[in-house]
Amino acid sequence: MSTVVDQLVDMGFERARAEYAYAQTGNGALEQIEKERRRREEGKKMLETKEKQKEMELRAIAEERRRAKQEEADARQRVLEQIKLDREARKAKASGLPPPERLAPNPSSTTSKPSNPAPKTDYKEAMIQVRLPSGQAVRQSFGASEPLSAVRLWLEINHSDGMPFGLLVPFPRKVMTDEDYDKPLKELGLVPSANFVMTR
Repeated sequence: MSTVVDQLVDMGFERARAEYAYAQTGNGALEQIEKERRRREEGKKMLETKEKQKEMELRAIAEERRRAKQEEADARQRVLEQIKLDREARKAKASGLPPPERLAPNPSSTTSKPSNPAPKTDYKEAMIQVRLPSGQAVRQSFGASEPLSAVRLWLEINHSDGMPFGLLVPFPRKVMTDEDYDKPLKELGLVPSANFVMTR
């Protein structure tokens, strides 16, 4: 008896409780209590694992939200810049400035644009961002020579509920036609990047 009781005490049980358990169950007490101890340890480990998984999931969700907010902020900034450019263009047109003056900043940029057109002709990919009806923004890279229909097909497969939809460029506003879908992204001026809104 003393050996079993001593082992139970070494495992952390009170001596009186160990002696009582031994008296009630004999040698089976050690085995039963050992099983109970293992069960508790395994339960504790499982709980710790679940808590770690939950913490990792929460971190991933927080990171995804942060990234989505950043993308939304970047898109909003681009929209504001485009609105500003449109206003300046309308103001210049209303003031009756001739086209050369409207393009006056461009010559300097045409002088610097030799460096721009050169890379533009070398663009191999177009980064397309689409705002879904749910408000979510999705992005995907396409080859510059791929037709716009490739973007529509990708949306149909990955981000459509099966209902017909169209695409429009918000700034300057342009609804894409059937003819546009047959044209390469590069020809439509959607390189190196472009924003669309999915419409019903």
